Amino acid sequence: MKPQEAPISVLLDARKIGDGGIGVYIENLVNGLLSLPTRQRSRFSLALLTTPLDSAKLTESTRADLLRLIESWADELTIIPEPAGKYSIEEYLLLASRQRNQLYGTDIFHSPHYTLPYFLKIPAIVTIHDIIHVTHPDSKLHALVGRRLIGSALKRAQHVITVSKASRDRIMENFPQTTVPMTVIPNGLRSGIEQRTEADVENFCAENFFIRPYCLFVGSDRPHKGFAMLCQAWSLLQNYCRREEKQMPILVAVGSRFSSQTRAVVYEHGLGQVVRFVEDISNSTLSLLYSGADALLIPSLEEGFGMMAVEAMACRTRVVATPVPSVKEICGRSGYYSDDYSAGSFYLALKRCLEDKRWERKAIDGLCRVKKFSTQEAADKTLKVYLKIVRERREGISIPLVSQLEGSIIAAKQENLDKQSANNTDEVLEVFNRE
Repeated sequence: MKPQEAPISVLLDARKIGDGGIGVYIENLVNGLLSLPTRQRSRFSLALLTTPLDSAKLTESTRADLLRLIESWADELTIIPEPAGKYSIEEYLLLASRQRNQLYGTDIFHSPHYTLPYFLKIPAIVTIHDIIHVTHPDSKLHALVGRRLIGSALKRAQHVITVSKASRDRIMENFPQTTVPMTVIPNGLRSGIEQRTEADVENFCAENFFIRPYCLFVGSDRPHKGFAMLCQAWSLLQNYCRREEKQMPILVAVGSRFSSQTRAVVYEHGLGQVVRFVEDISNSTLSLLYSGADALLIPSLEEGFGMMAVEAMACRTRVVATPVPSVKEICGRSGYYSDDYSAGSFYLALKRCLEDKRWERKAIDGLCRVKKFSTQEAADKTLKVYLKIVRERREGISIPLVSQLEGSIIAAKQENLDKQSANNTDEVLEVFNRE
């Protein structure tokens, strides 16, 4: 009989809890790992690096979310405060030395984003959700810094997890020299998103003055999300509805990152009466909005995954999208797709969706597809990656942790940094911090 492997210890960097999609990824992964059957659960121990609750870097809503999660996980894992800010010099060069005692007793470090600290001295796994900072950057500086950070993570990680075949292909296309093993593990549907009854939806709409029909956009006004193009398509739909004397649906835009300039564009297109912005809502409210919508609209230029598509399908809501490979990978034949990324093409796809009298076929297909996106299955696959990396190391298979030249260069940088005042270590790469 093969002897049972000793349990492994995992240190997960959870400092981005509450920070958009990566925060959801961390929460889902931890919940999934902790909910695995006892036989699997006994094979690992888990510790989390989290931002201290008293940190000025936390917003009140993020602080509340973090406290809630810490309280729910406290009996099943170890919480380790780590003050380094995201995208900071401190994160890259000082985190490992500050956590050296914890790292000494750890088998593997998992970074849920491509900002992988130096000097870890243990195998590291990195999750790269997308490379949008490279392919659709907000600026040339974003592209330059993003390429450097992602390239560095690909060189130093022992394994990379990505969330879709489309994202894997984009990584390989833009970083063709990478040789790091890569595993595709799709995201799981987050808890709290579920289809609500028609009575629940009607009561919600009445209480909150939502007028039906409406379509939903979930995201931000970052250029790759395509909201500006969506406004143009919505204007075309409004002209069509006026011409044909049809009821014009409302566009409900959900997200907290819509600038005053973006809101002004809505009025410039004459859409002030048919676009409504909604911020800071719970999963329960989002489920109601999904369930009551005629369609979810995804006008993106690129997505690493497309969690909103999974959430919409889970609420039996149709999805209209540009031909983004990851979204097509998720939705398959249940989605309605534009031929290209133009407003005119998206308008035609939207019109085709809204006028489809047999739309329930696609909604049912979408519900079936959602079953593929299980949080527990994602956690199970991630655990297998952990175990494989640790097993190879224990069996003496060579795993280079960092090149000698790269290590020397970074060591020199750290020595120089240590001579500066402590305040200087709080300097961040501001180019990314508004995300």
